[in-house]
Amino acid sequence: MPDPTPIEQIEAALADLIDAYADLRGEYLTNAHDEHRKALEVEIAALCTAAQLVRKHRDDVSWLALPSWRWHEWEARKRGITERLDAAADLLRNGATLTNAAKISSPESTTGAAVRATTYTVSCLPEDHDDLCVWSVFVEYAGRGRWAVRRMKRCYDIDGEWDWESIPSERTEEWLARFRFDLDTALDIARRVAPTIRVNGRTAQDILAQEANRA
Repeated sequence: MPDPTPIEQIEAALADLIDAYADLRGEYLTNAHDEHRKALEVEIAALCTAAQLVRKHRDDVSWLALPSWRWHEWEARKRGITERLDAAADLLRNGATLTNAAKISSPESTTGAAVRATTYTVSCLPEDHDDLCVWSVFVEYAGRGRWAVRRMKRCYDIDGEWDWESIPSERTEEWLARFRFDLDTALDIARRVAPTIRVNGRTAQDILAQEANRA
């Protein structure tokens, strides 16, 4: 097994911290009054679930899965947080203090706001279409100047072939070389992939044609 990355170490530490807090809260159950017991049990269950989600990379617990049309938003938010942690870890490796790393990576930095476009939506549907996200491919910043072409948990290579994107510690250098690109290349791949996306056997062009026939 490869050594855990700094981000995975942070995740594990956070999960352990949540578990420890849940254990301490559980000590109240032995002496809790009846009116407090139910609330405490609910709180402890929620804490244990949160720790489980952190350890399992959040959305891998099927019974807590998001609806498919929200997956891209969830993935983008996760990656945004992971990139901030990556930046903090890089600074720590280079000798910065945690306080300085947090200040530099925080969007609330008092030294000025950095604005970065980290996601491009590529689709054959118009931007105001109700099903835009379902028939879209997303070009997303993957750190260190590289971009990924993603849809749900799939990544696309230069030929438009896809593979499942594993957790960071399981991504080999060969895999990253195949699925990470400069922005122009990633956008070109996404433009070629988007027309081929099928949902329930239908492409975006099929959807537009059916809507035109109903009009």
